[in-house]
Amino acid sequence: MTVGLGEGYFRIEKGRGQAVYDFRRKRVVATDEAGKGWHEVSLFADLAFRVSEYGNRVGLGGMFREMGVSFGGAELSRLELETLFGIEMPGEEKSRIVEQEEGGMLQFRAGDATLAECAFSEMALADSLATMLGRFLAYHCALHPQVRRAIVDRKKVPKTLEFRAREEGERRLGRFELKRAARGPRVGPDPPKGEGLTSAFEDLEPLLRRASSRPSGGTPMRAADFLKASTEAAAQGRFLDAFLAIAECRFQTGEDPPKEAAKALFEKGSEDPALVSYMASFREEDPQRAMQLLDSIPRDGLARAHLLDLAKANHLVSAGRADGADRLFRRVLEANPRLVGAWHDLGNLYYRGYDTGKAWTCWDAARKIAPGHPMLRSVVELEERLERDFPDFF
Repeated sequence: MTVGLGEGYFRIEKGRGQAVYDFRRKRVVATDEAGKGWHEVSLFADLAFRVSEYGNRVGLGGMFREMGVSFGGAELSRLELETLFGIEMPGEEKSRIVEQEEGGMLQFRAGDATLAECAFSEMALADSLATMLGRFLAYHCALHPQVRRAIVDRKKVPKTLEFRAREEGERRLGRFELKRAARGPRVGPDPPKGEGLTSAFEDLEPLLRRASSRPSGGTPMRAADFLKASTEAAAQGRFLDAFLAIAECRFQTGEDPPKEAAKALFEKGSEDPALVSYMASFREEDPQRAMQLLDSIPRDGLARAHLLDLAKANHLVSAGRADGADRLFRRVLEANPRLVGAWHDLGNLYYRGYDTGKAWTCWDAARKIAPGHPMLRSVVELEERLERDFPDFF
């Protein structure tokens, strides 16, 4: 493995694979060791998985202890989880790790266990490059954060680094040994290109390409265009289509048409069976009955039937039927690849399923369409929290 540290990035080369972690863009771009696969994804995805899985392990451990179920020594302690995932949860008491140096070897212990041992070369690192060393260790070594920071504080290239972590009851050993260290020219991140390679998110690629391309009409629909479509549909007595045009305006642009227009529409269409069924589906607490209401709506001649599918997909999520929801969200995006609400909801589905790479891929697709969309505020807040609580990763 070859590791390069630069200003605001680090690079890894292993076999035919490359990975560039670009901290200015907060992205990682990588090809696999066989040189056949490629992906680009937000750095938040990696950290979010660690945080989610850490919480999952803690929650499951507590649940099984309450049930009296024994792990037979396989359950990980808090310190072991912190080491495995490289994070310390905010607000928790600090684990006690003892640091001692003997014969040029820096050793880290917790109780009777040795967590890591590190010897250093004579090559000094500038502050910015020491920071990049810390980020490499965060992403690629099972090191407790306290150990990682102590190594970085030496501001030297490690000559040997050995670390231990426990996973699924087994103690695993990682080791790096420096073969050669040299200073190279100052270059930019220069991430690997994905042409001719298989994307890690290949199943989403057709939708992603359509979302980023210009619509057939040349320009995306604006709030005024949706309002016009709604007014025309209402004039023709198609009250559900009229309301769906208003709903699609919000889901796509983040803007709400004038309240008076929506109020007038409800007054005119208050007895329209299709509109009544659609609105009743949102008041229904039972997801199954809500979906039955949506399925009862005739779709012949309905211009925005994909918004019925969007509502149904979210009811499938509530019913715990993730596979069906995934397929339906994709069907919605095939009908309108610029529908930010659908990208947002599909990302949420992946996030809940611990597929954080796909989650951020969906959310980033939504951001490219409408960067300031209100539905994406929760994503921004999640990123702000991750960056605040775990600054070592950024």
